[in-house]
Amino acid sequence: CLGGVDVADQVRMAKSRWPWCRSMGMTTGRSTSHLRAIIRIQTEIAASDLDAAAIMQLIAERAQELTRANAGVIELAEGEDMVYAVTSGEATPYLGTRLKVATSLSGLSVREERVLHSEDTTEDPRVDAVACRRVNARSMVFGPPSPRDGTLGGLKVHSPQTPHLRAAHVEAPRLL
Repeated sequence: CLGGVDVADQVRMAKSRWPWCRSMGMTTGRSTSHLRAIIRIQTEIAASDLDAAAIMQLIAERAQELTRANAGVIELAEGEDMVYAVTSGEATPYLGTRLKVATSLSGLSVREERVLHSEDTTEDPRVDAVACRRVNARSMVFGPPSPRDGTLGGLKVHSPQTPHLRAAHVEAPRLL
């Protein structure tokens, strides 16, 4: 039971609110456990007494675990750049990395206010190919927060394998 509501009830409510669950056939089995994991992470964050930096670190780590990616990153917009403000996993050494908003998948995602993914960054013209090679990102998903949040940035998970991150992983960054 999470927050006084049974996890099964939370999963049913989530499925009814998020049309993408139904459109992707997320009705039983692995998809239900995936939604339960998202709900547990949301509850863990809501129940924590952590400051903003620690919450962002927790989100990056849990997103990485949830998607089985090798790296989790929270990028924040600073002028014309997207900056790796929080990193986990294999992205840890790249804290502070700067990508151009105009030429990166994360910048495009923020501009369009929607989750974007690339199954193979070596074939995707929307990505900064040099940066992807540097951080070893062959597949990735980036999601900005809700537009009403007002934050310019978002959550990225990436993997050196392709295609590791697919359509089923696309909504995880938005939900966290």
